[in-house]
Amino acid sequence: MEHELIPYKTMPTWTAETLPEPFRKMHNTKVGTWAHLTILEGALTFYELDEDGNVLAQHLFTKDSEIPFVEPQAWHRVSPASDDLKCYLTFYCTPEDYFAKKSHPQEKKHEFKREKIPLHPVKTTESIRMDVASPKLAIGIRGNKDIGNLDQYRYHLLLKLLFTMMFGWTSQRFQKLYETGKLDASLSLEIEVDPRFHFVILTMDTKEPVALSHQFRKAIRNFMKDEDVTEDHLDIVKTEMYGEFLHSMDSLEYIATQYHPTETGSTLFDLPKLLQEITLEDVLEAGHDLIDNSDMVDCTIFPI
Repeated sequence: MEHELIPYKTMPTWTAETLPEPFRKMHNTKVGTWAHLTILEGALTFYELDEDGNVLAQHLFTKDSEIPFVEPQAWHRVSPASDDLKCYLTFYCTPEDYFAKKSHPQEKKHEFKREKIPLHPVKTTESIRMDVASPKLAIGIRGNKDIGNLDQYRYHLLLKLLFTMMFGWTSQRFQKLYETGKLDASLSLEIEVDPRFHFVILTMDTKEPVALSHQFRKAIRNFMKDEDVTEDHLDIVKTEMYGEFLHSMDSLEYIATQYHPTETGSTLFDLPKLLQEITLEDVLEAGHDLIDNSDMVDCTIFPI
């Protein structure tokens, strides 16, 4: 080996059952960190991988094997090859890095690559019968566009503003349906935004689920022409949202459940500033990002 290496951390002894799950998946060591496996009993399979997770080479190691060092940033994974496996892992570094490594014991020594979540084909409509008092309708919109580089909290807020304008209690659509008895206050909106997936779900109790599903889905597809998506209505919804934010700051439970640090961008505490900056054009752009690249489905529950 070209480098003079010294050990700075040894992990506990693992068995076939206790070998940590992250080490069984694709991972690598940090810059300046070498790793060395020691097999005490049994056997272990070591897989050399490329950055896409493809197997480049496969090795079977036992206590009699001459196991080489794992180089820094080399992608790999391991798996038990026998039930009686006992092994441990030692991390090494160069002498000049020793004190820096020892003084940061909490530093993670491995980087793990998130697997992409496959998007399976959707079933556009579904209906089931259950023991419920009245029919229930759910409409889901799954975004298919890659949003990994977007400010996730801001994107979440933009979608919430759009769908609240269209279907919230201040919208003309909701008021008309409520007054005619086709919809009640059970209408709810759920938005989930993650670098690997994002979706919007509307759920409601209604006596006319088929008609409302058609009406809502058509409105979503034609959101640009919706009579509720206006500058004035956006100001109303933003004011309402800001008021709810101020009221909720008195609740530690609300802060704990709503504060979600994201890999990139804003958090709950940036909401006032974001509401001031967001324009109708921003909301419409987010609508295009979701709806123009989406799969839309509905599910209806009918009483037995």
